[in-house]
Amino acid sequence: MHYLLAVIMGYLLGCSSMAFYIGLIKKKDIRTAGSGNLGASNATVLFGWGAGILVALHDIGKAVLAVLLAKWLFPGSEYVGAAAGVA
Repeated sequence: MHYLLAVIMGYLLGCSSMAFYIGLIKKKDIRTAGSGNLGASNATVLFGWGAGILVALHDIGKAVLAVLLAKWLFPGSEYVGAAAGVA
């Protein structure tokens, strides 16, 4: 049950997209502009280096948060951090 909760938590954290949020603020749909990718590279091309770095840090941070949170919530489960990170 711990693994299922960790996977759901990791998935929900992973659904957050800083590039999409920046696009909403700048009134530009990043999904249809540039390469159409919601990643840091497309954010950099469309919105500049600052936005690209913010998107990259957000993407890394949400994965790290999922792993650390899963390990903290379920300390007895050996691979729960990996399961949350993969999700």
